[in-house]
Amino acid sequence: MTTKSVGWVLLILGLIIILTTLYQSYNIFTGRAKIPKIFIQKTEISKLEENQESNSDSNINIDEMAKQIVQEQLKQILPSFPNEAIIQLLNLFCWSIFSGIAIFAGTQISGLGIKLIKTV
Repeated sequence: MTTKSVGWVLLILGLIIILTTLYQSYNIFTGRAKIPKIFIQKTEISKLEENQESNSDSNINIDEMAKQIVQEQLKQILPSFPNEAIIQLLNLFCWSIFSGIAIFAGTQISGLGIKLIKTV
């Protein structure tokens, strides 16, 4: 009797995970909810340029130089897209991956619940 009740709890839990993920994804894709921000646009590029001008002859941080070089290369590769659009696409892609993992986890939990219900 207890395995059957645990099975029902797992089945309901899995369905709740699936439905909430689908509902949140629907809200994001229709524009009712904002995309969770994983990638953030930094406005410190100008500060970086100022620091490099002031430290042109002294110690130059290699990390800062690498960031600037990568950003310049990205601007050359994708000049028609603003930075905000690229960041929004990356955030949307990350949300899609997360929601796929959550739906997969919900199906696995529900599958365990169904197996427990059937064994009794």
